[in-house]
Amino acid sequence: MSHKKEKSHNKKKFEHGKHDTFHRDYRNEEKTYKWNVDKWPLQSWIYREWRWEFWFVDTIDEEWNKKWYYVFFTNRWEALPEDEVLFSLKEFKWRKEAVVEKVTKRADKVLTGTFQACKDYCPKDKKWYGFVVLDNPYFKRDVFIAWKDLKWLEEGDKVALKITKWSGKNPEWKIVDTIWKTWEKYVDVMAMAYEWWARPKFPPKLIETLKNMPKKVEEKDLKGRKDLRDLFVYTIDPDDAKDFDDAISIEKLKNWNYRLWVHIADVSYYVTEWSELDKEAKMRWTSIYFVDRVVPMLPEILSNELCSLNPFEDKLTMTCEMEITPKWEVISSEVYESVIKSDFRMSYRLVEDIKNMWFKDWSLDNLIVKNDKYTKKDAETLFDKLKLSYELKEILYKYKRDHGYIEFDLIETKIIVDEKWYPVEIKEYPKYEANKVIEFFMILANEAVAKKFSDLPFLYRVHPEPEIEDIDRLKYALKYVWVEYRDRLTDIVEKIKWRPEENFISKLILKTMTRAVYSPINEWHYGLWLEYYSHFTSPIRRYPDLQIHRIIREKLQWKMTKWRIEHYRNILWDVANLCSEQEQMAEDIEHKVDDYLEARYMSDKIWEEFDGMISGVIERWFFVQLENTIEWFVDMSSGTHKKDNNKKWWKKSKERLDFDDMLLEIRNRHTGERYRLWDKVRVRVSAVDEVFSKIDFELVK
Repeated sequence: MSHKKEKSHNKKKFEHGKHDTFHRDYRNEEKTYKWNVDKWPLQSWIYREWRWEFWFVDTIDEEWNKKWYYVFFTNRWEALPEDEVLFSLKEFKWRKEAVVEKVTKRADKVLTGTFQACKDYCPKDKKWYGFVVLDNPYFKRDVFIAWKDLKWLEEGDKVALKITKWSGKNPEWKIVDTIWKTWEKYVDVMAMAYEWWARPKFPPKLIETLKNMPKKVEEKDLKGRKDLRDLFVYTIDPDDAKDFDDAISIEKLKNWNYRLWVHIADVSYYVTEWSELDKEAKMRWTSIYFVDRVVPMLPEILSNELCSLNPFEDKLTMTCEMEITPKWEVISSEVYESVIKSDFRMSYRLVEDIKNMWFKDWSLDNLIVKNDKYTKKDAETLFDKLKLSYELKEILYKYKRDHGYIEFDLIETKIIVDEKWYPVEIKEYPKYEANKVIEFFMILANEAVAKKFSDLPFLYRVHPEPEIEDIDRLKYALKYVWVEYRDRLTDIVEKIKWRPEENFISKLILKTMTRAVYSPINEWHYGLWLEYYSHFTSPIRRYPDLQIHRIIREKLQWKMTKWRIEHYRNILWDVANLCSEQEQMAEDIEHKVDDYLEARYMSDKIWEEFDGMISGVIERWFFVQLENTIEWFVDMSSGTHKKDNNKKWWKKSKERLDFDDMLLEIRNRHTGERYRLWDKVRVRVSAVDEVFSKIDFELVK
């Protein structure tokens, strides 16, 4: 099951141009926009921004359910994302919208901009001064920089700023960091990530303290650990992986059972609770990945060196050892502290190449990665271990498929950039069967760990069942492609295998499902169809995994006292909520960077035509995914999807568009045209806006 989250179409209601998303006509604003203000009182809650273009206020309804209201850009007052605001609810046509009346509490928001030195002399202060031009296109202010901050700034520096006070018309600012120089190739993308709470740099004081940290495992570190350095161990990761936090070992027993070892980097040994490293990790909660860079949760000396399971190096690990029958039954499992030495660093692509040689004439020399430390015997051992891994994967896959496991095979985007970080190619991210080997083994370890330590305060990964109304909507939409929903979503996924619409139906099913979150209370994981599930296998890049490792360590070392049990009960709710929120924020940053690079890639392709398929339908818009995986929308209400656009005719007829939210179809009552989910269409790129990361499509007849 792919854990990559898809971009939701529920809130992705983009506008055409730089104005409203909800089809208002600004040439005649008075006639179309009428407020009803009789009965909606003032409320106070959190104001949120969504990808610069849309604003929402999160609130709680009478039944204590979270609810959001749209804020039109002229009604957001001076609010910034995460501010606490006082707002009123007003009614526009068929829905309520929020109007921000006052900001009651400012968030700790960071904005980015480019410093511009001013050569003029200020007679009043008898000093030089400068400005910062902000990157955020909706915050149209140039920030005055006083003399005291000019000493360490150079022309063109990309800086981060915070508002310190906002009592009048203009806020007072403080420069908190110089991010990058303008000549650095990825400055725009990193500034974008920085503004969305990512922190590319670690505090200098923290980096200074890490200089004295040992560069390799020492003898004193091995006390109480099981020595597995003689065990054959290998890692399988993407070609461009920056860190290696999991490794596996496997053997077949005389009783035909399989013994599987899943070795996970023991980050908790180095990042202890309440340490400076732990405080910094809590501010990040997760690593953020985009293109060929990563904003890590932990400094590189840990994530890429000391904790990373690099080959031929002694590494401290937490091992989950399991015995599995040919009928998938896990008859025993054990978790313990260990030390390993990895023998091979494999990639998914390389493993796939080896697998393709199994039934052909092959030479052992082809299996030997170019390294003087590898021998012919090593290659033979690797070959046998990979065969066993695939055997066990097939056993696990058959069991999971028969017991409700939902296997999504979603298309993911791979963006290739040149040396200047300009996107030169966008294509489907390659996937291999080896991905499933590691995925199933990690799921097995996560389940075993969650079961074994369920008597302790623990952190689980839970996935609630979909809402009934969402399932009903899915059933209705699937009738269009002759797919019948019975009892399980797994059956649908199996039926659509190899169909042209497979990726789009999978995305529709994914949007039907609720989000998986972290919780200290164990509940059912619907997507994996498991009673127990945790995140144990990625402590280098996820804080929940690190938190679980600490609990396990204290249990193994007999340090889980009543006081520690109470301590974990007190903190785990906050950890679970913050990890869930930060996970969503990291995904938003990754999607935002992808949108920007996709817009930049398409900027020189205006008026070019592409074939695509309708991947989503909402009111008056439908989304088109091109063959290169780029996805954007066609605005039906503006008339731009017509080559010969008769504005008068469209002004009269745009209200004649009917939207069927069950069948996911737009129908024009005047022309009889229908646009349905999964229809093949041809579109033309009519406009690209890199500032707003927007691409406009229009239909080609």
